[in-house]
Amino acid sequence: MANDENAQITAIRLRAQKERALISELNAQLGVELSKTLELASSLLDDVEEFFLDAEILQEPGSGLALARLLRHSEKTLQRAEQVREHIKAIVTRFGPNAKIIEG
Repeated sequence: MANDENAQITAIRLRAQKERALISELNAQLGVELSKTLELASSLLDDVEEFFLDAEILQEPGSGLALARLLRHSEKTLQRAEQVREHIKAIVTRFGPNAKIIEG
């Protein structure tokens, strides 16, 4: 693995840790329904940390292209977790922490 790839992996891991802290902080304010919805963001972070950036997976032999794909997918998954948190935060700002989500 090249130094720039190691730096990218480190940066993604740091962003994931920060995002998990923000999710935890937001979750402490939420009612049950919004808390369940926020679980998606935590699950996405689990994918980033436990699948895309798993040490064994990163050590598997393969092309630089395969590693680039893993890093790209981890970035996109992390961005999606951030979007989910921001969406829930906007709901809380507008409707309060005990807002109900009505499907239909």
